[in-house]
Amino acid sequence: MSVSETNNFRQYQTIWLIRHAFQAMGEVASDYLADHGITSCERAFMEFLHPDAKLSVPRIAQKYAVSRQRMQVTANSLLQKQLIEQLDNPTHKRSPLYQLSPSGSGVFKKVLGIEKNLVKQLFWHISARDIEVTNKTLNHLLDAIKNGDVRYLLEDAPPVELKQAQS
Repeated sequence: MSVSETNNFRQYQTIWLIRHAFQAMGEVASDYLADHGITSCERAFMEFLHPDAKLSVPRIAQKYAVSRQRMQVTANSLLQKQLIEQLDNPTHKRSPLYQLSPSGSGVFKKVLGIEKNLVKQLFWHISARDIEVTNKTLNHLLDAIKNGDVRYLLEDAPPVELKQAQS
């Protein structure tokens, strides 16, 4: 195997590991979130409101990079569960603000406590240096995606020449 093929394999393996870690973490989160009566999408919505933010659905959708419709469905579910409260928006009458209700704040604090312990369990044996390198690498990947440096390949798209990163 050539150096180029080895690097491509390692890069693919990194993406594969990210996907599988994300999936495994999602399964773990689904269990403890279900124990608290919320979904991962609802948890994310609540995170934007924690500890005391007041935001509209369009603003949350923009921050979360998802559709307003999806966030409105989530807001409606959280309202029904009485985990958030709807407030008048002084700057936009048709787009109310949302904040965590007292019970929503309590649920979210419990979830954060579980996650804090989970992070300790997952990272106790990993060095600060390894975590720093991982964070740096993931930030580079996210920046490339957000800046449009990544091209989504279609079957009929011409191959893209990739530049090798300078070490």
